Amino acid sequence: MRSQARKPGTPIAASLLRIGIRVPSSSRRQFQLLLMQLFLVLLWMQPMAFTQDPLDPFDSPFEESTADPHDRDSPPLLTDDPGAISLRHGGRITVVGPDDVPHLEMVGTLRLDSRIISEQSEDQEPSFHVGDSELRIDGSALEDNHYRFRFDLDGQDSAGLCSEAWIDRKIRNRLHMSFGRIPTGSGLAAGLPLEDRLTISEGLIDWLSEGSSWAIRTGGRWLDGAIVTDLQGRIGGAADPSGEFYGGRGLSGRLSIQPFSKLIFGGPDSVETPTRRFSMFISGRWDHDASGRIQVRSAGETTLIRTQRLHVRSSRWVRAGWRWPLLDWLHVENEWMQLGFHGIDSGLTSTDMPGEFSGWQVGVRALLSGQQALVTRAGPDLPPAFFDEPGAFDRSELEVLLRYERVHMGDQLHVGGLLEAGSVAGSAQVVKLALGARTNSWLRWILEGAWTSTDEAMSSFGDDQATSLRLMLEIGG
Repeated sequence: MRSQARKPGTPIAASLLRIGIRVPSSSRRQFQLLLMQLFLVLLWMQPMAFTQDPLDPFDSPFEESTADPHDRDSPPLLTDDPGAISLRHGGRITVVGPDDVPHLEMVGTLRLDSRIISEQSEDQEPSFHVGDSELRIDGSALEDNHYRFRFDLDGQDSAGLCSEAWIDRKIRNRLHMSFGRIPTGSGLAAGLPLEDRLTISEGLIDWLSEGSSWAIRTGGRWLDGAIVTDLQGRIGGAADPSGEFYGGRGLSGRLSIQPFSKLIFGGPDSVETPTRRFSMFISGRWDHDASGRIQVRSAGETTLIRTQRLHVRSSRWVRAGWRWPLLDWLHVENEWMQLGFHGIDSGLTSTDMPGEFSGWQVGVRALLSGQQALVTRAGPDLPPAFFDEPGAFDRSELEVLLRYERVHMGDQLHVGGLLEAGSVAGSAQVVKLALGARTNSWLRWILEGAWTSTDEAMSSFGDDQATSLRLMLEIGG
């Protein structure tokens, strides 16, 4: 240590390292090197630990002095609230900006579906299937923008990776505009999202008139929801609920009205009663140069009828119905549908087939427990509900739905040889019983039993009657 004094310009770190290197033991050398390195790190951090009080704007070099409120040239004050990210009810993620402005809200939902069916030939036992799983992401951005993405996880029954993907923008007042892959939204449920209905399987008339397509959509609610309008310009890619493509470019629209609403009938001061929430709707769809296949499936996903690939100059759908709240806990609903073709290619000629598919359904929905009233939500009607509001079925009370469905299909298509081999025209009817509830904020379940009956000639499961039992679990918000 006395061999050479430290020169004034020699760094302290170099001197300390030289002290450590002279230690003969290798283990001690490694320990001392580690100790010296730790010491140097603490030495480097020491000035940061003894900085001046950050609350003093005159002493801290990184903060500006308090602005003079009488000085017009002073820059605007910066907010002290930087925002936050929080996890809320049902797994909802909220990103809040300065001054409590919600910049982004998002919730993910995983849906799992299993079913036990007896829709095979007579020599087969009932089978158990697990599938139809999907991931749905809903949210809003900057309050006026809403979005939804629905991903098909099993890759079987979907028009692509996203069976639903749209973004909605509030334009002004009650008017909204959406773009993307949007549900058709023609019936009472105004679309097929399972979160907007109590059943799991699609109805018979839903296979004929529902689905999704790439579209531009505008509409809104007026008079406290007494009038709801919806107009879609369909760009292409129309598909049914399973992803089977049929359709073309065209238009679709829907008008829903509550004729006895207090803002239409009685004035804003009238007494609100369940009868005043009686609603009725009519919807229509027109596709030009439509092509593809049309199919109808049973509640157990067995194909009842399926056409060959059709080429139609004009396809037209009409659907109408009503919902009548008899009591706060008891609702009755009914709707009917008709699909016709004009200018369908059948060999060397072009044929019109108006009313080729027609059907109707009637149902009763009740709340078996609890003192609250049944909630009705007409699907993705615009504008969307506020993101923090509970959905139609976000409740712990047990709800039940009993529905009867009937449809008649394909007489002229059968005569013209436009059905696939094994498919024939005929009638089908379904009785469904569904129970559902939300156990907690993270889990919702629906149990559905269905009985299907068809004309013996058109049955595709070895008998003219079949049953199915399905359970759906929805995990998330």
